[in-house]
Amino acid sequence: MTTTAANAQASPILTALRAATHDSHKAVERLTPFFRADFDRAAYLRWLDAMHGFYRVLDAAVAASGFVTHTRWQYLERSALIGRDLAALAGRAPADPPDPNGVLAPLAGMRSIGEVAGMLYVVEGSALGGKVLLKVLERGAAVTADAGAGFFAPHGEQPHLRWADYVALLERLALSAGLQQDAVVGAETTFNVLLAWVTEVWRD
Repeated sequence: MTTTAANAQASPILTALRAATHDSHKAVERLTPFFRADFDRAAYLRWLDAMHGFYRVLDAAVAASGFVTHTRWQYLERSALIGRDLAALAGRAPADPPDPNGVLAPLAGMRSIGEVAGMLYVVEGSALGGKVLLKVLERGAAVTADAGAGFFAPHGEQPHLRWADYVALLERLALSAGLQQDAVVGAETTFNVLLAWVTEVWRD
């Protein structure tokens, strides 16, 4: 199940998702600490804890939606990958930051197939950028995909193949009436919650 890069570019639903999330995507990128001069192993562990808190809720929403059964998509839970990275690097379980203000609640509330498809636009898209970030992480935090940064390489050396599969799935699902708008809502919500979460928990 694959699609060409040209088809991916021409996909109306993919175009809609990119347009709807452009600003929030850039805002999240600006908040990531990997390119800061003081980024080190301790900061990386703290970042993993923060991301585990986010993805634990996201993974639960995917599971509760029935998306995997409905689409046969082989979803790889990101919180499990983060848990393994923390065990390898620090010998401990994740320490999720508290969420007293309910920042993650909108993420937990997404249940429709379309919303989850949009949510996975964020998840699977991040895997594409992971290959680039691995070089930064190796330099700043002394971690690699095989030793503490598995979260950033969920699909090995060829994340673009998994992305092509996701786009093909997205295009099939878009044939259902109303799904495109739900997918846009799902992607927008996911990016906005991630932005709010990082803003909430990542303070100097």
